[in-house]
Amino acid sequence: MNRRVSLKQMLIDLIYILLQANLYVKGNANYSELLAFLNPKNYYLNEEISIPSLKEISKETGISIDILRRQIKNLYLNLVDRFNGYLLILM
Repeated sequence: MNRRVSLKQMLIDLIYILLQANLYVKGNANYSELLAFLNPKNYYLNEEISIPSLKEISKETGISIDILRRQIKNLYLNLVDRFNGYLLILM
């Protein structure tokens, strides 16, 4: 099955499955800053908190936008491949 997924949608999906993302990258320092930023905020249950933009995450964490894109994409693709088996066509 092919489907297109934007980077923003990947971020939203990762927020929804944050527990699985944390378990998947446990001990991997490459994703620690991104997950440390996303974990304390409950975007899923709190409608008053908007999903952050890559620019906001970059500013807060100090991670460049290029690295953030790569991290979100890699984490998402690895989780989807592991749990769903979808073949994705990225936009």
